[in-house]
Amino acid sequence: MVRAKPVHTQLLNLVVSLILAVAALAVLLPAPARAQTPSGPGISVSTSQSAVAEGGLATFTVRRSGTSLSQELTVKVRTWEANRRDTQGNFFDEQVHTVTFAPGRNLAEFHVVAYVDDLVEPAPGEIILYPHTLNAAVVASDDVTYQLGSPSSASVNITDINAAPYPAPRIQIQDHATALTVDEGDDATLTLVRTGGDTTQTLTVDILVDDPNGILRGNDWEPPVELPTQVEFEANATTATVALTPPDDWRRQESH
Repeated sequence: MVRAKPVHTQLLNLVVSLILAVAALAVLLPAPARAQTPSGPGISVSTSQSAVAEGGLATFTVRRSGTSLSQELTVKVRTWEANRRDTQGNFFDEQVHTVTFAPGRNLAEFHVVAYVDDLVEPAPGEIILYPHTLNAAVVASDDVTYQLGSPSSASVNITDINAAPYPAPRIQIQDHATALTVDEGDDATLTLVRTGGDTTQTLTVDILVDDPNGILRGNDWEPPVELPTQVEFEANATTATVALTPPDDWRRQESH
């Protein structure tokens, strides 16, 4: 008579069989690849420039740190312009630059030309929340020959070269709409005021001095007064003066 094995014995044999099967499978499968840890010198990028005009050169300095500086090393740095569009409204594409360190050198430079357009930026009424910048960032190494240093990115502000159009300046005579009363022999000074336009620049204005009664033409006692024909506003000045001195002819006259 054949006796059946106890249930706990059957379960034990099943567990042992499963363990042996998993062990055999582990031998057959390849070991999982270990994640590579970045090695090699650290690569950082910086710039001493705070701004560059359109069409100007932005210079970036790439530095490598570490003890393995005796060998030549080539790294990649990408550049792009942020918050800036071309005339078709498209953002500028980024570029990838190859920078090579000579043996024994820990510094290398590369240059980028800021894009030139014919747009006034910001346009009249436009509010710029973020400045237009030219940026550079170290590209991570695929073969872990170098690692990202600090700082790994840098940026330069881009200044517009297309001057905003200024409205034509307006010239007025201050306080005196039509006439100025002055005694003969005393100085008559008119003040001109300019509003609008670029007041940071000098401005020359042509004027016409009207002398309907001929008092400035001179007489037997006084030579004629040289009439001014131009007035010049100095840079950053909004006022300019015209000085006239009518001659005292010693005659009793009505106002003229």
